[in-house]
Order: sequence, then C-alpha cells, then structure tokens
Amino acid sequence: MRYAKKIAVPYAQRQRVRLPAQKWKNYALTLNHLRAEGNAFVLAEGAEKEFTTDYNAQILIATQTRLVTIFTTINRVRLLQDNRQWIIPDITEAEDYVLQTGTRILYMLSPNSLYFDENATLNNYVKKPGGYSMAVHKDRIFFAGTDGKLYWSFVYPDRGFRATGTQESGAVDLIDGSLGKVVRLLSLGENLLLFRERGVERLEGTADPLTFRLVKTDVEYRAVHPKSVARCGGKAWFFTDGGLYVTDGFSAERILNAAEGEIDLSATVHGSSYGGEYYASVARRGGQRQVYCYDAVYGCGRFIGLASNSLACLHGVYRLFGSGVDKLCGSALPEVGEVSAKFEYDLTDIADGVGYLEAVEVEGRGMFEAEVTANGVTRRAKGEAGKRLALGGAIRANRVTIEIKPQGTAFALSGIVLCKRREVVYDN
Repeated sequence: MRYAKKIAVPYAQRQRVRLPAQKWKNYALTLNHLRAEGNAFVLAEGAEKEFTTDYNAQILIATQTRLVTIFTTINRVRLLQDNRQWIIPDITEAEDYVLQTGTRILYMLSPNSLYFDENATLNNYVKKPGGYSMAVHKDRIFFAGTDGKLYWSFVYPDRGFRATGTQESGAVDLIDGSLGKVVRLLSLGENLLLFRERGVERLEGTADPLTFRLVKTDVEYRAVHPKSVARCGGKAWFFTDGGLYVTDGFSAERILNAAEGEIDLSATVHGSSYGGEYYASVARRGGQRQVYCYDAVYGCGRFIGLASNSLACLHGVYRLFGSGVDKLCGSALPEVGEVSAKFEYDLTDIADGVGYLEAVEVEGRGMFEAEVTANGVTRRAKGEAGKRLALGGAIRANRVTIEIKPQGTAFALSGIVLCKRREVVYDN
C-alpha cells in the first residue's frame, strides 16, 4: 500500500502597515533638520546674520529687552543692539529693567560684584560678595550671593540696597545646605524659583519683603545645567544630567521623547524659549554643537542642523556662532549633519512571529531615500513619494530601524507604509 507523502507548504501573508508621521514619536523618533508643518515634516529653519560680535564669544544672553554677548577670555561684555561694550572681569549673567520713564538699567553680575549701567554710566551696587545668578522679580533685582544669602534691592524706581521702611532691601540666609549652592534664579509668576545644585526652592510673597519666605519644594534632580533654565509655556524647562524636565515650582516631571540620548549631557546646555517651544544649544554625541528644539506639536525633541556655541530668544530665536549672531528664519539646508527622520518599529506589533520587510512607501511629496536596518543588515532604496521602494532583499527581523532621508529641498514627509511578508507553514 502506498501512502501520500506529507510536505510542508509555505503560505505567505502580506501586510501593509501605514505609520503616519504624527505617531513616529511613539517609536524613539529622532528628527534631524525637520520641523512640523500641518501633518507633515518639512525642511527646518535656516539662519540670517543679525549682528557682528567678537569672534568666538562664548555666551549669548537675552535680557528683557536686549541681546548681550560675553567673551569671558578677554572680559568683554557687548550690548548688541546699541553696539556698546564694557571690559568687566568674570561676568556670567546680564539682565535689564525699563522704568516707566523709559530709562533702561542694565545689570551685570560677577562673583565679586553686581554692576548696573544707567545712561552709559557704569556703577557698582555691591563689591562683595557678588553672586552666582540674578533675576528681576516683583520690581526688584534679586541675586544669590556667594556668601550663602539671597539679596533683593529696594523697589523701583529706586535702585539701591539701602533700608527704608517696609519696602526696604534685604537678604535671607540659604540655610538648607543639602541642596547645594544656588546656580540659577528665575521669576515665574508670583514666585521666584531658586534652582540649586540638587533641587528647587521657592520664594513666596508679595512686593512687601516682610512677607517673603523660602519654601523647599518636591523638585529634586541630578545635576542641573544652570544656563538651560528658561520660562516656556508658563513653566520652567531645564536640562539635567538625566534629561529634560519641566516644573511649575511645586513639582517636576521628565519630558518624554526629548531625544536626550543623542545629546552629550556632560557638556554645557544653553536654553531659552520662543513661541511656546523650548530651544537650546547642545552638544551632539559626535561633538558638534547644534541647535535643539522641543517640538510641542509633535511632542518630541528635534535637532536643527545649525552650528551654535550659545543660544537665546528675544523677538525670535538667535544663535551665537563664530563672529556673528544669527536669527533663525525660513527654511534652508543644514550647515552640519543631514536631513532625516529616524525611528524604531517592532514588526511583531502587527502580527505574531518573525516579519520579513520587503519594501516601503514614503507618503508625502518629493524624492526620498529609505534606509532599513535589522540584525546588522542594512537595505536602502530611493524613489519618489507614493511609489513602492523595494529594498533589494527582504529583511528578517522583529525590530527594525527606519531612517527616511529627503533628497532635495522641495518635499513633505507625512508618513510611511511598511510592506511586510509573514510565512505560515501548513502540514499536508
């Protein structure tokens, strides 16, 4: 008697999975020189020269009304709009205040002194002890002294630190040594926030200094980057060695999808905000300093391919690089890096078992290169949006890394379609 031979017959199930760009933030998205516009990604901002300053100045600061550069090597402070400069040692911060009369006072802080400049006359408030950080709050100038005290001035328009009645100037001891020294002051609504090395204190009170009191908050973190602290959307945003955080002065939370894995957080971060978004000058893992933005629309961090030594926001976003201060505007190709969107996707999210990725389709308009990597194997394909881009061989994997690179400047990237095959074996 003959028996029928059993054979295994493979049956291929093919699936098309659409991933709109808005969902990529769920898959460890990294954006390089792309920004959101509607439901798509387009080319990010370029830069136009606004001011010329000292070559290789290290710090760009936005006061309430002016941009200031600091060249620490030669102790030069330059007020860009007025093209005025001072030679003052060890200046680390600047701030200004405009009186109702129109008079503007510029403050400059060093560890040894608090300087103020009114109508081109440079004076000193305090020769000792100087301070670490300062802020204008409740019509006063506050600064954290190097002697462990928080000082505040007489209320405007008087600008002294003398005592007079209930509106006197004064100081309070910073007695909680467990938080470390004060590295940044920030006026946030009704409160003045004191960012210390390991946590935040809050100065509560009205304009009457007799009611000022320091309150320890629940905000604790690893080492904070002092120059990264900035008001954004009614809260304070800041980088620590553990990532990007936001606080209202009462509690804090870590910002998700901030792409901090691409940032060297051992280097200085200069932060600011404009238009409800947080911007910073950061060092990428490769060593190049670039402009960074947390995109509130897509809820993720993105990198703008513009070299930047420092960054500040006033009536726009400004970067300091070389001998110039440039304003971000329009769209342009990057100066450093490339244009791309990169994320990771688990193919088993759409079917059980191992997946075989055969092709991709890019949604939007323009020409693109798709690069897919899994298990050490990389496949690439180039073509027009809306067309099937065969990978030149299926990639067998559970998790794949997908990078989409626009080819040219006229494009819009709105999504991607994954063309997947899964083989199911039947016994007959």
